[in-house]
Amino acid sequence: MLRGEFKILNPEQIWQTPTYLKFVYGNPGTFALSFSIGNGRADGFRFRSEPPARELDPYYEFGGLAAITEVRPGQSGELEILLNRYLQFLRPGPYLVHCELDLDVLHGGTHERSHEQFRSDVSFTLHDDPKRRHAELAALEADLQHPGPRQMRAATALSELRSPEVLPILERGLRSPSSAVVERMLIGLGNTGGEEARKLLREFVDSPASPVLIRIAKQELERLGG
Repeated sequence: MLRGEFKILNPEQIWQTPTYLKFVYGNPGTFALSFSIGNGRADGFRFRSEPPARELDPYYEFGGLAAITEVRPGQSGELEILLNRYLQFLRPGPYLVHCELDLDVLHGGTHERSHEQFRSDVSFTLHDDPKRRHAELAALEADLQHPGPRQMRAATALSELRSPEVLPILERGLRSPSSAVVERMLIGLGNTGGEEARKLLREFVDSPASPVLIRIAKQELERLGG
């Protein structure tokens, strides 16, 4: 049987900055186990909070391609989860988040599958601290200048914050030489919404950017109602 639970490393968080959880797993048995976490509501991560946060819908209707994780006997690992993809916390304060994951686990010894459910509750407090929030957002923007996983982690986080305070960073990020970063900035504008986001998307549509990025900008603009 696969062991797994959700954890939060820091129970004291800054409101409107990235909030990360970890799904920690391990194999206490004698045979290898393997599983795949999908991108759908049924086969992916699910979260709800008390008090209620705005529940987002980051899921693909039919799931999506997902890497297979193999866990050898005695091995453990962890997966980082950006909670802002699933929940938008509209106000600071204490939260209790109910975390769920259902997995079909393949057992290497018997080649049989078992359906396993993982449920955890994590609690944390979101503090409204403008000075620390500004510092954290500045650090994320600085990470956009470093190609590699660090850059994309920051770009993804910024695109999921849905805060007007992030709009100037998203605007500057549109000038990145990385098309992957620009794509996340466009999605971030669509996620944030508002007239300023629409204005930036319209300007980008009229820019000499690549057709692929122009198409993404048009999609995000359409999502906001044009």
